[in-house]
Amino acid sequence: MPERPPVLPADLLAAAQRRDPARPLLTWYQPATGARVELSVVTFATWVAKTCGLLTDDLDVTPGEPVEVRLPAHWLGPVWAQAVWTVGARLLLPGQVGNGPPSVLVRDADEPDGGEDQARELVVVRTAPLGGPAGALTPAGSWDYGREVPGQPDRFAPLVAPPPDPVPPDLTAAARGRVDERGPGRRTLVVAERLDRLVVLEALLVPLLGDGSAVLVHGSPGPEELTSIARAERVEVTTGRS
Repeated sequence: MPERPPVLPADLLAAAQRRDPARPLLTWYQPATGARVELSVVTFATWVAKTCGLLTDDLDVTPGEPVEVRLPAHWLGPVWAQAVWTVGARLLLPGQVGNGPPSVLVRDADEPDGGEDQARELVVVRTAPLGGPAGALTPAGSWDYGREVPGQPDRFAPLVAPPPDPVPPDLTAAARGRVDERGPGRRTLVVAERLDRLVVLEALLVPLLGDGSAVLVHGSPGPEELTSIARAERVEVTTGRS
């Protein structure tokens, strides 16, 4: 069997915009607060483009540099993962070991300090339902994502070509395997506490690769609540908790 071409997240998102920019791509639930946020393909792409602008223009991230994203299972997590890959940087999730400290550490504003003194830059993200500035929760000398990102351009054109395939091969293989097994156009529900491999796989790569969508549920809802969400969102595939 011939080797398949690499997964290029930027190309996958661009293709999704050409096909149907208004369709839902990512729907986020936080049952503890009753929050629900839905992002269409074009809205998701706009947030990604703005985040790419922050990464390259303000944080000076270049292809191959490690960027650690330490966020809860919030809709901004897949946005950050897609942006890191789009600029050709290396995505580090909690628990992954890099060769030295990350160039940029991205963490939730409500998390205690830890490890950012080793990173070149710290970005603080407020993970309220609609995001927004972190304000006084932003340590001196760091970046307040919610304050900086609105002024970034809605489109991103890299000045330096990213590496051919920023996604780890095992993650690519897992995403392709799920799309092959389920077929295209599936809507998947994933329950998680934090941004991790499962969230990146099921709420980002699989929907982009398989022309589908995802419902990301933050926290630990009970079976009845999950069933209600799945029914309301017409979910076809439910993944395990992470």
